[in-house]
Amino acid sequence: MPGRGLSTGTNGSAAAKQTCAQCQENEAFENVRGRYMCRTCFRRYIETKCVKRMEAFRTRHSSADQHRLLLLPLSLGLSSVTLLQLLEDQLKRQVSKSGRTGFELHVLHVDDSPSVDSNNDSQSAAILERIKSRYPKHAYSICPLSDVMALPDIEDVLNQNNIDTASSTPLTDASTNDGKLLNFLSSLPSMTARTDAFQILRQRLIVSVAKSLSCEAILWSDTTTRLAEKTLSETAKGRGFSLAWAISDGPSPHGIDFYYPMRDLLKKELVAYASIEEIGLQEIAIPEKPTSTVVSAKNSSIDELMRGYFENVEANYPSIVANVVRTTGRLQAPTTATAQGDSKCGLCGLPIISAGGEDGFKVKGMTRHGIQFCHGCARSFPLSSA
Repeated sequence: MPGRGLSTGTNGSAAAKQTCAQCQENEAFENVRGRYMCRTCFRRYIETKCVKRMEAFRTRHSSADQHRLLLLPLSLGLSSVTLLQLLEDQLKRQVSKSGRTGFELHVLHVDDSPSVDSNNDSQSAAILERIKSRYPKHAYSICPLSDVMALPDIEDVLNQNNIDTASSTPLTDASTNDGKLLNFLSSLPSMTARTDAFQILRQRLIVSVAKSLSCEAILWSDTTTRLAEKTLSETAKGRGFSLAWAISDGPSPHGIDFYYPMRDLLKKELVAYASIEEIGLQEIAIPEKPTSTVVSAKNSSIDELMRGYFENVEANYPSIVANVVRTTGRLQAPTTATAQGDSKCGLCGLPIISAGGEDGFKVKGMTRHGIQFCHGCARSFPLSSA
């Protein structure tokens, strides 16, 4: 019987002796959720999953003179690079069929090296240049993560609540954005809080750039596996109320649409896709650091623990990972009008809905120095009460 996982069917393995479940002719390459596929059908399977999620941006939904600009955050990891490749292929097919495209891409790389003590600055720069050379038709931007500290609302929150110096002595010159960012992250009491802050600030910066470029939407490279991780980690951090927005396509509380074109693909399926030599994605992607096997409350974050958990679950029970995302996707968020009518968290920017509406939706928060915080941010960050 075929295994539950995704196993390479090369070098005389059991999978290589199977025929393709799609074309019934070619030798199998991969076992995809219980079905063996050859390289050609496997590539078509991956591409189709992505294209279906980009239905709103087909040429039939736009005119020849319509400028539909989409922002693609590029972390240089396998997921974001794979999404860029899939979107590139989709644009080429649109041009071949209709002579035009349904959208344009602006690729944004957020440089977070100063804040994560990375020694891969030169590697990142070299890989980014290879990506630009391979996909030259798109516009590219590089933005340091520290630029988020210059956003007016973020700056006000830090100043009024003394968050950047709440639990430690400043480590660097706080007159620069780099210094403010490093002082803020170092002041946080746990690895979970630092990881949470890093993700929040990165998203706030990406949203800000997308709006400044008049982008219609942001295309996130989260896979089914990543969305399942986010479902449990955000719930554990006190933001379960945000799940209806956090993993769904369409309007977001940030005033711009979010889309997840790879939400129907498992992480290990992307790894197999990238291993196909003619695609060559492994040469232009930074390998992901392995999940730590040492479980320590001090040195591990909730996000890291969830990542390790779902990596193990995905290996043998991929349907469970998919069910987590599908079940969460049934949650109904309050309407955009309802969300916009309430105040928003000073840090994460999510709405704080103080009274239940027709859908009974209600979010707990707290106010400090005239600025409101959602329950998750109030728990994660040492807000000054002075």
